[in-house]
Amino acid sequence: MSTSLAAHRRVSPKNFPQVGFERIDESVKVEEETLPFYEEGLFYPARIGEVIRDQYQIIAKLGYGASSTTWLALDLLTTRYFVLKVHITHVPHLRELEVLQYLKSLQSEHFAYEQIRLIEDHFTIQGSQGSHIVFVLPPLGVSVKLLQELQPGGVYEEYHAVSAVERTVLALDFLHNEANVIHTDIHAGNLLLGITDESQLAQFEENERIRPTARKVIGDRVIHVSQMLMTAVGPPHLCDFGHARICPDRELQTGLIMPTQYRAPEVLLDMQWDFAVDLWSIGVLAWELLEPKGLFQIYNYNNSEINEAFHLAHMVRILGPPPLDFLQRSPKSQKYWDDAGDWKGVVPLPPPVTLESLVTSLQGEKKDKFLDFIRGMLQWEPGKRTSTGDAWNHPWTSQFRSGL
Repeated sequence: MSTSLAAHRRVSPKNFPQVGFERIDESVKVEEETLPFYEEGLFYPARIGEVIRDQYQIIAKLGYGASSTTWLALDLLTTRYFVLKVHITHVPHLRELEVLQYLKSLQSEHFAYEQIRLIEDHFTIQGSQGSHIVFVLPPLGVSVKLLQELQPGGVYEEYHAVSAVERTVLALDFLHNEANVIHTDIHAGNLLLGITDESQLAQFEENERIRPTARKVIGDRVIHVSQMLMTAVGPPHLCDFGHARICPDRELQTGLIMPTQYRAPEVLLDMQWDFAVDLWSIGVLAWELLEPKGLFQIYNYNNSEINEAFHLAHMVRILGPPPLDFLQRSPKSQKYWDDAGDWKGVVPLPPPVTLESLVTSLQGEKKDKFLDFIRGMLQWEPGKRTSTGDAWNHPWTSQFRSGL
């Protein structure tokens, strides 16, 4: 498309009210200001109604995190809605951009390719303290985690839990077996629900014009309050590839990965790891979608070493002791086990429990299927964890399937 044609087809920016919103007191910290490292200029001060790169008009703020804010935007050239992920300044090498561009280049026909949130475009904008990299992404709804918090008892009914898990397994089958990518950050917060009715995005925009959202105004800076994109929900999409690894030769990896509660034993013990870390995460994810109490938690917020010991001790409590040859592959294991494989960690082993006794949401055959699935994923030995193919065909994940 030529520049003149693009300019001819560009729609005019919409007008958004500059009055009539709740004005938050300047003394109150909101949104990204609450982060411990926040400083003025670190985050790009986007404003609702602002047009970025003469193409994307900001419609609403959707969220913020340690390294970015996210915004719903209208593409004035195509009249389509996108999400802009605007990164903070001074971001080091963006692994996520590398991974997303690689995945986009595959143009795969794998069914789960559409369950991955791919990047549409990226560019750089200038802020007061430097440049900000911006990702242009397809719009998605709320996370599986947020929707779970709205459920009675904070857990899903089995049908919805199975649906989220099977879609994630399918996405991993593509990542592991076709793309050779390890995600390393599988959890309910990184599963965003699809949008089945995009006309609701136009309604979301209209609501901002009729009832402008609260914001904090400090001089010429504005900090908007995030809005939940509660739309008609579709299947979950796997997002956030900021910690993913591309492994074309399926080589072993090193380094600290995974959310604390989801961390696999080989990661806790500083061993080399591979695709199987994602399978461990699937087991923990499945449990947390159905059960009100997680299998593993953050046991000590002030001391990571003590927390790690508690974490491993609770693995022993639930799964039994690890195989001796597994421990022998990790010099760090000597902090927690002696040469015979007996526990010597700085915290005592809690009394053993069975997985069966911890399941509260299911009974009978349903419970048996669920336990078999969990046991297949939560194996000390990475090589013994259930593969994505077998997980997809497992009686627990396939019980409600009638076609996708």
